[in-house]
Amino acid sequence: MRLYILGVITSALSSIFFNESKGQSITYEASFVPRGASEPQTVGWTFDRNVWNEVLFLWSTDSNHGNEQTLMTVSNKRLSEIEFRSSLDAWSNKKGDFQYLRLSCSLTNNGNFTSVCICTTYVRSTTSDQDSGSSNPKKDFGWTSQTVSRCTEVPLLSADVFKDFENVTVLEFDQVQFEEIGGNSFRRLSSLELVRLSNVFIPVDKVPYGLLCGFSKPIVIQIYKAYFEQNTSGDALFRLLQCAHGNTSSSVVDKTRLSLLEIENSSLTVLGRDIFSSVAKEYVISISFPRNLINSIDSEVFFGFTGVTKIDISENQLTSLESVTFSNLTSLNHLNLASNFLDVIDTRVFRNLVLLQTLNLTRNLIFTVSEGFSVIPNLVYLDLAWNRLTEVNDVIVSRCYRLRKLWLQGNQIASIHKNAFEGTIFLRHLDLSYNRLSNETSIKAVMQYQLEWLETLSLKDNNLTRLLSFMFKAYAYATNLKIIDLTSNKIEYIDKDAFSNQDSLIAILLGNNKLTSLHPDTFKDCRKLIWVYFSNNFLHTLPEFLLPDSVGELFLVSNHITRLPLFAKTMPNLKNLNLHGNNLSTIGDDSLVQFPAIESLNISNCSLSTISNNAFLTLSRLINLDISANNLNLDFAINYFQNSFKMQILNMSHNSIQSAENLFLHNVRYVSTVDVSHNPIVLLPDQPKRTDTFGQNIILTERLIMKNCSLRRIVPSALELAFFIGLLDLTSNQLTEFEPFQLSDLINDYRYQILLDDNPIKCSCRMSWLTDDQYSLHYIVSRCYRAITGEFVLFSSIPKNEFLCNVTDYCTVELPQCNCYAESTSSSPTYLDCSNKDIDVFPRNIHSSTKIIHFEGNSLTTFMRGMVYSNLTYVEKLFLDYNLIDDLGPYAFLPFPNIKFLSLNGNRITHLKFGAFAKLKKLTNLYLHNNLIKEMDSSVFDDLHLLNQLTLHSNSLELLEVDTMNALSSLAYLSNLTLDDNPWVCPCDNATFKYWIQQNSEIISSPFNLTCNGTAILRIPDEDLLCYDLKQTVLQNQYFTGPLYTACSIFCLLLLTLILVYRYRYIIQVIVYNKFELRRKQQESESCAYDAIALYDSSNLSVRKWIKDILIPRLEPKFKLYILDRDMLPGSVQCNEVVENIKRSRRTLVVLSGAEDIKEIAFGFDVAHHRVTQERCHHRLKLILLHNVSCNALLARQDLHANFKAYLTTGQYFSVVDRLFWQKMLYFLPRLPPYRKSES
Repeated sequence: MRLYILGVITSALSSIFFNESKGQSITYEASFVPRGASEPQTVGWTFDRNVWNEVLFLWSTDSNHGNEQTLMTVSNKRLSEIEFRSSLDAWSNKKGDFQYLRLSCSLTNNGNFTSVCICTTYVRSTTSDQDSGSSNPKKDFGWTSQTVSRCTEVPLLSADVFKDFENVTVLEFDQVQFEEIGGNSFRRLSSLELVRLSNVFIPVDKVPYGLLCGFSKPIVIQIYKAYFEQNTSGDALFRLLQCAHGNTSSSVVDKTRLSLLEIENSSLTVLGRDIFSSVAKEYVISISFPRNLINSIDSEVFFGFTGVTKIDISENQLTSLESVTFSNLTSLNHLNLASNFLDVIDTRVFRNLVLLQTLNLTRNLIFTVSEGFSVIPNLVYLDLAWNRLTEVNDVIVSRCYRLRKLWLQGNQIASIHKNAFEGTIFLRHLDLSYNRLSNETSIKAVMQYQLEWLETLSLKDNNLTRLLSFMFKAYAYATNLKIIDLTSNKIEYIDKDAFSNQDSLIAILLGNNKLTSLHPDTFKDCRKLIWVYFSNNFLHTLPEFLLPDSVGELFLVSNHITRLPLFAKTMPNLKNLNLHGNNLSTIGDDSLVQFPAIESLNISNCSLSTISNNAFLTLSRLINLDISANNLNLDFAINYFQNSFKMQILNMSHNSIQSAENLFLHNVRYVSTVDVSHNPIVLLPDQPKRTDTFGQNIILTERLIMKNCSLRRIVPSALELAFFIGLLDLTSNQLTEFEPFQLSDLINDYRYQILLDDNPIKCSCRMSWLTDDQYSLHYIVSRCYRAITGEFVLFSSIPKNEFLCNVTDYCTVELPQCNCYAESTSSSPTYLDCSNKDIDVFPRNIHSSTKIIHFEGNSLTTFMRGMVYSNLTYVEKLFLDYNLIDDLGPYAFLPFPNIKFLSLNGNRITHLKFGAFAKLKKLTNLYLHNNLIKEMDSSVFDDLHLLNQLTLHSNSLELLEVDTMNALSSLAYLSNLTLDDNPWVCPCDNATFKYWIQQNSEIISSPFNLTCNGTAILRIPDEDLLCYDLKQTVLQNQYFTGPLYTACSIFCLLLLTLILVYRYRYIIQVIVYNKFELRRKQQESESCAYDAIALYDSSNLSVRKWIKDILIPRLEPKFKLYILDRDMLPGSVQCNEVVENIKRSRRTLVVLSGAEDIKEIAFGFDVAHHRVTQERCHHRLKLILLHNVSCNALLARQDLHANFKAYLTTGQYFSVVDRLFWQKMLYFLPRLPPYRKSES
């Protein structure tokens, strides 16, 4: 048998290097630093996806049977016929066009890295005319699928696999377990640029030497989420990169040529000395080992990598570094050692890294640094953040002449040496935030003499209490500071010269401190200042000339400012002013005149009660205004925003605005979003339609928010000119009834929504328009109040004809306390509500249009024919629940000939007499539960031909007469009958009642709840319900006494023998079969693939262990079993697999332990049970009870399926504690055919 591999399988990949878009393309990426460059770059490969890149073809030709070929496809799913044909054609004719190949299988979830693929075998039969003297070649009769199975290992990969793929540039193996890989498998891929291994298990004995050797040009190797066997010494990785045993030859074919090596998120723990011994080191430019388990690096592992520019060993478990680890990396530019466990750094380890520019040591445990980083002459970026440094001494970074950015945040630094930054003349960025600095003098000394070129300084979240004069000024040099962050300190005092000579400063952050005042000259030299943050301080006022004209953003949130204007001069460039949370009480005409360029103004939560008419007159550029959370009661007849034509957002929520009159009279109508929620507005009135100057008063507002405004009424024409309204939020108001808005026809071009949730909207006829199609998509309401029941109900659950209005004028005269409802205010009533009024008489005069009558919860004692004067032919529902009715007269309901629903629940009726429900030929629902009914006339239901539901539970019924049972059985449409919770008695002649219950169990609700003396009637043995008349006959003829005794004894002995044989006939059959292999011939299905299928809870470990360790070894290979965990194909739907394989099996074994989730196996049991009982096939079903479970314990479980209980009660189970368990099992299983016996 010769084996040829023709293709590669692929599947989805989850990693940072691979992204699959919806456009069916696949992209690979790798990051590196080119030699001679200082910044990282990214190289990428993007390809169009094709189905033929996702299948592995293996075919074979039998040398002994040349007329037949077999083909196996390996994929991560079952291939359709079209997918198979197109893939086969591509591998046969287009291999030279392939640009990438991916091999992938999906891993099992048991943690052992076992990959699982779908292997499908195809057979193609061919014939040759040469046998008959013809010269024609073989004819192809096509491929036919033969078997489908799971394969856990990819077969042999050899050099012949890829010999025709000369244009492939990317080769990937994802989630693969290899059976074997040839050492020269990839050498024929002459165009290969990237090899990627992801989610793979790499064992030592299955990774050959030379796997990645012999490429004509350097390639990129990526290994992601790999498990390396014997990873403590790196053996698997060593063989993966090695080219030969022993010493490595210098020959090109014996070298691993790679440019980038990335191994991420693997089990690698050690970088051993010889890992890279076969690598052509002169080609390597990047080595990355992030997110592994590396805790040791051999001192010579990087020896010879003189061309490497980037090394990443971040997020590992390193605790120390040897001094010569990186000594040979003379071209190294980037070194990342972040997120390890390094505590002491001896910078001599970096001594020879003359080109190193970026060093990342963040998130280690570093508390001391010896020698300092000046040993790295070209260091530009140094990250020491989030370590345990307590000081910045005069060694760490001093004389780092090229250092530009230094991160020291998140340490425990309490002091800085005066010469800490000596020689760092090019330092531009210094982050000292989240430390314990409190000595302002030392900071001043450092700033004056050593940080002349610093641009960004962060001292956020330290313990500073004051800012000294010239604290940030460089001595004898012009300062270059642009950003100073002093947020979250304890600063109480700022010297007037603290920021002197800071003419480059553009941002100062002083929020969350303890400032109470500022000197007028504090920022006199900051002529370029733009961003100023003073939030969360204790400032009462600002000096009139504090800030320069350049300021564009000023935050004064949560201070104690009490008056405006803030300054005595104009701030021509201020665009964003935030005064939220101050103590302003009024906004006057001149309060904001200093800010003509303002675009965003926040004066929310400022205790404002008054805003003058011209307060915003000068704010012509205003876009966003927030005046929420104040005490304002604005009069919209005043044009507060007369020049603010650019305003887009106006927030007036949480104020005291009492009227929306003239809301859109002036410039508010131009604002896109208007929020007046949480104001005591009770009416949304009509808005002005015309103005004197511009004609129609068109409203351009798109969003109007009026949540929680106490709205009770809406004028329909209020938004008639709101042509562009998209959202009207009216949630959480007091709206009950209103008409739909009269919106312009132009708005139909827009999709608008009106939110009405959390309003007490009535389910009345005045609101039935909400169900119309033209409104239901736009008016959003979830619940409405139904006055009839006094409940809020789902709006969607009420049909339109049940939106009713109270029309008391039509109510009956003699019962004024009743209410009448109609579908409109002008129509006749259809609904009469007299419920819970304590009335003892039924109304005689009821409007003829009435359809529903509620009379429950009253004191009515009887119901007779003459209680209503006229026939109410429209009445469909009558509720008489919870009265005191104890008698129903003949033809009592004759005035209601068309009634369909009659409820008499909760009364005192004891006897259902003849004619009580006469002439109710349309009645479908009759509720008589919770009464005292003890007797029923057999003819009481004669006229109820359409009765569908009858409730008789919770009464005093003891017996049902045969005539009554027959009468109930004759109701053709009855589908629900309740009889439980009655005191049924069980005389010896009551077998008929039990039989009647069994015959009508489909319509009787909960038939097993019908009990007699606490026992379900259906469970009482038939013999207990039969009566016997025992009579004793005395033999008078004594001559026949002796022979009769003898004959009787023989007969009794014979009868006893027969009884014992019959009683233990199954045990006898089992023993005979196991001893002599004799048993009654049984019909078996010859087409079944399995002898038995085992069903069990796969989440129960004890059951799975019993299946694996006991059942399978005892029965296989003699019997062929289908085990779900073992034989189900990945990607398949479990329910479908169970149904299909039960049909393919002769027996079903259901294994129970007592601790499983019954729902997990109930489906399979039902399928097998149906096949046994309904399909009448030759299938057999048996329950297997393990050691820790008994039949009684299972029957006591509440969640046990009814069919389970029935099957257990019939004894259709085996228990493993039975001494004859295995003999019974063998007898139960099908008889093996002769050829199977010989194989066994």
